[in-house]
Amino acid sequence: MYQKLLFCSLCAALPLLLSAAPAPQTELNRKGLEADRFADRAAAEPLLKERRALILKMHRTRMELIRKDPKLKRIHAQITALYQELAAGLDNTREMTILNGELKRLDSKIDSLEKK
Repeated sequence: MYQKLLFCSLCAALPLLLSAAPAPQTELNRKGLEADRFADRAAAEPLLKERRALILKMHRTRMELIRKDPKLKRIHAQITALYQELAAGLDNTREMTILNGELKRLDSKIDSLEKK
């Protein structure tokens, strides 16, 4: 569960990190890019599919670069350590302890529900 919180924190911080980046970034997570929203759905579908494939390729390339480049690997490790420290610090506050307890209580109720 903490990994999900850590990932969510990282995702929330990405716009801040991207705004500090020296080069302009493209919008990876654009809203409203469903084929149904375009007049020519037949033309939109292959373009959107190609866009999804390109974004996946970008992600894989980034991960490969982080694995191969020692400088990028070190930076990634530092960021990961900082996010783990942040998550631990947040979870140790009274407010988050209460909210985490409520979440566990709700999850146990959900898990006790009969499934189809």
